[in-house]
Order: sequence, then structure tokens, then C-alpha cells
Amino acid sequence: MNNKKYIIIGNSAAGIAAIRTLRSLDPRATIICYSDEEESPYNKCFLADYISGDKSEADTYTLKKEQLDQLSIYMRYGTAVVGVNAQERYITLKNGARESYDALLVATGTRPFWPNIEHIGSYSNVFAFHNLKSAQQLSLFIEKRKPQKAVVIGAGLSGVEIADALTRHNIEVHLVERGGHLLSAHLTAQASQFLERAMSHSGVYIHTNRTVVSVEGSADIAQRVILSDGTVVKTDLIIVTAGLIRNVELACNAGLSVDQYGLEVNEYLQASDQYIYAAGDIISTVDQISGKVMASCTWPDAMQQGRYAAYAMAGQPKQYSGASIITSSAFFGLKFYSCGAKDDTKFTVVEQNNDHFYRLYLLQGDKLKGFILLDDGKKFAQLRAALLTGQPVNNQLLD
Repeated sequence: MNNKKYIIIGNSAAGIAAIRTLRSLDPRATIICYSDEEESPYNKCFLADYISGDKSEADTYTLKKEQLDQLSIYMRYGTAVVGVNAQERYITLKNGARESYDALLVATGTRPFWPNIEHIGSYSNVFAFHNLKSAQQLSLFIEKRKPQKAVVIGAGLSGVEIADALTRHNIEVHLVERGGHLLSAHLTAQASQFLERAMSHSGVYIHTNRTVVSVEGSADIAQRVILSDGTVVKTDLIIVTAGLIRNVELACNAGLSVDQYGLEVNEYLQASDQYIYAAGDIISTVDQISGKVMASCTWPDAMQQGRYAAYAMAGQPKQYSGASIITSSAFFGLKFYSCGAKDDTKFTVVEQNNDHFYRLYLLQGDKLKGFILLDDGKKFAQLRAALLTGQPVNNQLLD
């Protein structure tokens, strides 16, 4: 019997988890991983720490060459896959070459969204903050040019994280957010106000309910940002963290089913073709905590999906019950966690805050249904367990 050939498109969290699992399940299989990035597998969650100096570039890597060699994985860096023929089971590379497969994992992730601002991409001091290459370029710029002022466009998680990293270089940061408050997908307005105060104490200027309407400069250097309310902000550096676009085009062109959240998969991470699987940020999944269909979006969930997809690809399927969307980070001296329900009109609200922390719990009777923490994170593990298991919570845990 011929050994199987597995192809993985994408070498981020889902792809790497799948590689490891496939090799453990099928020691003799051929495993080929294609990535349009030149770099070895790395953890995107560490990029802000790399910019701040808390981690070296080496610290971001998840699998080194010798580990990949030991696993007998064929890594194809800087090699874009431009087509999938599901009927004949082969992929097409940018150079026109074809590679057949017995099972295929699509884990193509996301790319940054660029706002429609004239000429913004033509300036040499404007950066996206999304992958290791962009982080390397930004780090080199900070080292050589020593910017004093920066504008960050977008106050989602990446925007807040990079704002924190920049302040560690004594850079004055102006954070521009079109919505009414920071981290709107994760925080209530009250929680955001607490975070805004902490950021202001670190020298961050926050511009909510505003957009960047134009960027002005000299030659190829952006020097001024004009906001929708007429405010002019002088700057030496612009970083765009205005959102993400899911890379579902390859799947769509292959005829796979896609909904409003991403590529549709079943309980075994199988797409609408029996030989194709998908995992990571491109898939539509169910949040175990809320029960809602949503876009997959966290590194731990992507890793778990990659493992489950690998089991199915190897003919040993395990049922995947959905993501447990728990958003976490650390910035401005705070640990941040947000998970579970966000609609406080359906639940009893317990809110605690002072100058040093903010905590919000949503309760249904004695059951925890959601929480937001901006504190030292010491109770997170207990709260997470209570949320996932449905065990009753007591006042001691919530105090």
C-alpha cells in the first residue's frame, strides 16, 4: 500500500499543529507544507513582545530547522499556492508546478486590511503590523530612525499591543479608533474607559469616534495625519492595525462552501470536499461558550483545530466540538482576558474596579456566563474553569 501524501497550506498555528500530529499518527507519510512567507514557523502572539524588546526574534520561532528535519517535513517557504483542483486532487503553485495530495489542509489565515487613504502605502514610514516580516521592518526602522511620535490606526487587540510596545521605546503614541471605545469586540464601554486611563498614564493619546482622512508628507516620508474632526497629528511613524481579511479566495475558487464568517467545516474540520480540511482563522466555527457561529480567531483554538484536522486526515477522526473563544493579552502593566457572553442585559452584572484593576462578571444565578479582567490575572484559571464547566461560583472567587 502506498504511503499517504499530506499537503498543508500555511505554517502558522493550525498548520504547525497539524504537522506535528500527522507525523505522530502516520510516521511513514509524506508531509509537505507550503507557505508564502520566507520565515520559519513563528508565533504571531509574540510580535508585540519582539517590538518592545521583551523577546528576541529567535524567541518567536515555534519550530526550528533541526526539529522539522527530525520530523521529516518538507517545508516550502516563499511558495504561494494559487489553485486547488478538488476533483483531481492537486494544488497549483505560482510557478505553474502541480503537487498531488491524498488529503489537504487549508490554513491560509488572514492578511491586514488597509484603509482607503490616498497614498498611504507609498510612504516608507508606514507599516502594517501583522506578520514577522512587517515586525522585522518596523523594528529596524525604530532602531535606525529613532521616531519620537507615532500614529496607530485601529484600536483592536493588535493596535493596543503595538501601542504598548512603542511606549517602551519612549515614543509618543496617538491611537485612532473609528468606534466609540477601544477593543470594542472584547470590552464594554466602562472597561474601555479604565484601559484608556491606564494608556493615557503611559503617554498614549486616544482619538475615538474619528478616522484618518488623509496623510501628508514630503518625498516618501509621512509627516502629518489629518483626522475626520480636523485634528492634525504630526508623526514620524504610522502603523496600520485597522482589521483583517480572511484568506478564503483559494477555497472559494476551489468550489468550497464559505459563509459570512469563513470557510465552512463539519465536526471533523472537513470542508465541503471529502479530501480537504481547514483550520485556523479562515474557518467558521461554533463558540462553545456562547453557542454562536462565529469566525475562529485565537491562536490556541487554531492549534487545537489543526490537531483535530490531522486526526481526520489520517483516518482517525475525533469530533471537534467548537472553539472556546478566550481572548488574552498583556499590556500597560495589565493582564487582559475576555470570554463568554458580552450582552449584559440578559445577566446579573457584578462590576469591580479601582485605580489598579477592572473586573466584570456576568452571572445567571450562580453560574458564570462571561467575564472581563484587566488586572493581575491571578484568578483567570479558576474563572475559566467555572465558565467552561458550568460549576457554581461563590463570592470568594468573585471578590
